[in-house]
Amino acid sequence: MAGIRLLVLTAFGAAAAAGQVTFTLRTPAALGIDTVFSYINNSFVDYDQDGWLDFFSYVIYRNDGSGEHFTRLDSTRILESELVDWADFDGDGDPDLVTNRKYGGNTYDTNFILVYRNEGPPFWTLRNVSELLGLGRRDTIFDRDLVDPAWLDYNQDGWLDFFLTSYEWPYNSAQGKPDHLFRSEAGQSFTDVSDESGIATPWYCSRGASLFDFDEDGDVDIFVSVYRLQPNLLWQNNGDGTFTDVAEAKGVQGLYIGGYYGHNIGAALADYNNDGHLDIFTPITHHAGYPGDSTGHLWINNGPPNWDFTCRFQGSGMRNTEIGSSPSGADFDNDGDIDLLWTNIYGAPRPDYYLYRNDGNCHFTDVSDSVGLGPRQRINYGIWADFNNDGALDLFWARYDGSAYHYEFWVNSGNANHWLELDLRGNYPNTSAIGARIDVWAESLRVTREVLHNQGEHYGSLFIGRQHFGLGQHTMVDSVVIRWPDGERTVATQLPVDTIITITQGPPAVQEPRLGQKPMTASIALRGKELQLAGSGAGVLVIDGSGRVRERVLPGPDGKTRWRPNAAGVYFLFDRADGSGRVSKVIVR
Repeated sequence: MAGIRLLVLTAFGAAAAAGQVTFTLRTPAALGIDTVFSYINNSFVDYDQDGWLDFFSYVIYRNDGSGEHFTRLDSTRILESELVDWADFDGDGDPDLVTNRKYGGNTYDTNFILVYRNEGPPFWTLRNVSELLGLGRRDTIFDRDLVDPAWLDYNQDGWLDFFLTSYEWPYNSAQGKPDHLFRSEAGQSFTDVSDESGIATPWYCSRGASLFDFDEDGDVDIFVSVYRLQPNLLWQNNGDGTFTDVAEAKGVQGLYIGGYYGHNIGAALADYNNDGHLDIFTPITHHAGYPGDSTGHLWINNGPPNWDFTCRFQGSGMRNTEIGSSPSGADFDNDGDIDLLWTNIYGAPRPDYYLYRNDGNCHFTDVSDSVGLGPRQRINYGIWADFNNDGALDLFWARYDGSAYHYEFWVNSGNANHWLELDLRGNYPNTSAIGARIDVWAESLRVTREVLHNQGEHYGSLFIGRQHFGLGQHTMVDSVVIRWPDGERTVATQLPVDTIITITQGPPAVQEPRLGQKPMTASIALRGKELQLAGSGAGVLVIDGSGRVRERVLPGPDGKTRWRPNAAGVYFLFDRADGSGRVSKVIVR
């Protein structure tokens, strides 16, 4: 069974009424963040894997362990980035970054793809390895506006691939360009498989990439929100390395009115009615008097056997606005239902944003003016993150006052509702557990999440690996059911509430009791370079990250044990060739 670790145990103590939540403004300076460098690539990630979410804005600001102060980690400063997504693409246990950059920084029409590797301790350097992976300026310059990157394992080989939307070219022309899918070659390089996978056509003006397994067949599907009065895309994974667009068949293209579809700037995928099936929400941008889709959409997944969707926006309590953009779903009041925030990216006809509380049964109430978030203003996007580990989701957003951006952290007061947060650690090489599905049960309440980039849009980097579950007044978690990316299942029962828990998949073979103590801190080695190993003199047993014995290395005539790793990856070395004795971890690059 999987390993389970209680990372933090925090109860609210004296708290507000069960549903009452207020937000308090903290400026970046008050948190020790001296500069927010970008309005677009800001994100949260547990960069150093210490159990606290750090903040990224061209550089990591490391959470000092209270959520009250962050310290800039200069070794992570990068110079080129747009939207970002974090996950462990090379299997070394640390989150890495995929992004893109506009060529020369002053044009929307020419972009290239970048990947930065987290080098881990002791310096935690964020290193540009794009050209080593067949990406970067040399190999991936495109005549288009690349937008939203997302890590995924579309072919279920354990190695993380990435998907990337393309908007248009030339800029402001409404001429779409193909989206991109890059396949990982065992973490050593990436191959463009856009054409062979089927996602390179049609050429639409794509905005956000939102990922989920909508048909629950174990592989990841892709919803693309599309702008310029063009239809949305729903790429169903065929399980053979190809995708089919089923948006029309499943009812999520949008309405076709007067010869046009709609303007969509992002989608938030979540289980809005707690039936265990993931739904789609996308607001709409529509100007009065023009043709095209004029309503937002709350597409509810009907489940088996057809896995189609029914729009329940009308009657939901949410209203249409002229500009709807950058949606994000989160249970900010911990009542067990996913609430919704969306913004007005253009600030017209007036600056505005909308926070809707989910009252259950797909009905929502506008609470924008009652939770302390300040007057209605133009907001580019909002990112939900529990950066102080108290179980109440806090909010970061970028506000534009007409002349400058203002970056604001809003701390959630919490309430008397209970909660659970889970960090999943998958088996090598997908240690980020990208693609895992989680069902949390508390009596009759079922709360479902997937560890995927499921809130894609054009202006903010919203994905966070840690999964948050509001539990209402339930005081015990009856069960947590995890379907890991490789199909393995873990069931944990009778878990406490108001707790952050790390659940590790496994155990792999190297963690079986007969092998003794757990691996120690990893060291780094280079592929093809000979290592002289310290040991007992009885040789060394080499096991890879999947638990397979790779070789038994015996001492040479001089009594010394030497090993030359020929392939990159994570290895466990036992200081006796029979698998006994001490164990160390080596990451080969």
